[in-house]
This record gives sequence, C-alpha cells and structure tokens, in this order.
Amino acid sequence: MVQQSRIIYNRDAFAASTPLETLKAGRGIHKLTIALQGDMVAAAAITPAVMAEIIQPFEVRLMGSPVIQMRGDDLWAFNVLHLKNNPLTITAGANINDASKIAGLEIPLRQPARSVGDLSMRVTRVGNAGIDTELLTVVEQSSDVVDPEGYYHAVEMPMVLRAAVGYGNFLDLPQPGDLHGILFWNTTIPITTTLTSSVAQVAVEINKERAYVRTFDEMHADAATVATWASPGAATLVDDYCYIDFSHEPIPKDAEVRLDINAGVANDPVRVIPIYRCKA
Repeated sequence: MVQQSRIIYNRDAFAASTPLETLKAGRGIHKLTIALQGDMVAAAAITPAVMAEIIQPFEVRLMGSPVIQMRGDDLWAFNVLHLKNNPLTITAGANINDASKIAGLEIPLRQPARSVGDLSMRVTRVGNAGIDTELLTVVEQSSDVVDPEGYYHAVEMPMVLRAAVGYGNFLDLPQPGDLHGILFWNTTIPITTTLTSSVAQVAVEINKERAYVRTFDEMHADAATVATWASPGAATLVDDYCYIDFSHEPIPKDAEVRLDINAGVANDPVRVIPIYRCKA
C-alpha cells in the first residue's frame, strides 16, 4: 500500500503538555512531523531556538519505554546534523502579537507494524513568559515498507561534568541497536571572550579499547559545516552542539561502548544523545 498520513494535532492550542496519544496500529510508522507557532507577548523578537525550547521533551514510547526523547532544540539539531533536514522557520519581528513559527521538524521512527497500544507519543510543554497562544501540529505518516536498517532510538542522557577539568567523565552507552551518531549539547561554547567549551574532547571506547578521540573543534566544525550547508538560518541554533557521525560505519549493537568526556568547564551540565538504529 502507499504511504498514509493522519493528523494528530492541527494547530491545536498548546497551553499545557499533551496526554499520552496512541499511534496507529497495524501499519509501520515512518515518521512524525511537527510544527509549532507562538505570538510575542512583548515588543521583542523571539528566535526559533527559543520557540523550540517550549518542547521539553517530545517523547515516543514503545511498550511503555522511551525510544525517542529529545527537547525541541535537540530535535532541531538532530534534524540539521543527522537527518540533513532543513526545518522552516519564521522569526517574529519586535512587535507585540507577531508570530514566530517552526515547521517541518521530523521525528523518524521507521517502526514496523505494531499491536494496538504498543506505540504512543507525548509532548511536554515548558512555557516561556515572552510567548503565548502557542499552536501545535503533529502529523503521523505510516507505511507498510520495512526499513532494513531498523527503527530509530534516540534518548537524551543528561549529565553534569565533574568538579574538575579534564578526562574522567565516563558514560556507558546502552547499545539497544547499531550506533549511528552521537549528539552533544554544551552549556559553554567558545565566544569572542573565551575559547572554552563544556565538552573539550571525547574519547569513544569500544570493547575497552580507545578507538576514537575527537576534539570540540573537530566536532563543532563538522556540525557548523553541515548546518551551514543544510540551513544557513539555523547555524546559530546549532552553535551549542557538536556531533560525531558514525552512519557510514555504525558501531554494532553487540559492542561495549563507553564515552570518556574531557571537560573544558567544571560542573557544566551537558546532554548526550546517542542515535541508534534497532532491528525489531
């Protein structure tokens, strides 16, 4: 059969977090597409990055456990850096009641057909005093085609770096599937007055062997290059992110993977988002 789509929310008022919504059963779910709009409360421009932060997080559950769990700004960076998708943005002017909008944010699921109640989604809202009259759109796209690479699993793993700079911030990755990439959100990034970053370097240990070592500059340059190519208007949004791409040679599910993060700034919160493809 051809692909089908179903509207879950269509510019519905987004004044509170949504309930848990059941996704379509009996067919594979290819992806969800999101749009978000809001009006300015004061005469001050609201950027798409600030709009995206209203979503904290967007969650898709498989039999009760999250398989997608990302904040709105992480979703944006995931779209630009991993999916190479360019969401539409409209930035409000500095006038009361001007509208700011994000459209075309994708959540790839690639889920095979499931039983009733196996797949569900929920959007948690965190309000911003500068934005009101928020409207949420979510569209589900289903397909009978099974993706041979498997379904997506991307769940944020927040952590606070140690009270000392340097290596020693270990994070064991769960490996529910083949690892295709890792997204990092930084509290601190280099600016004109300082060159430090939360994540200064990352060592990726595979089966207890240090296999990859990447610097912030490498990972950030990769991210900036992709972001500029994919969406010049989104470049400032992804400045807080660095990215390691394993999609050309994924790390297999049966590998033991541990990160050792070299902290550039002590005590900084960071978010690590491993991106997997899992076989059903």
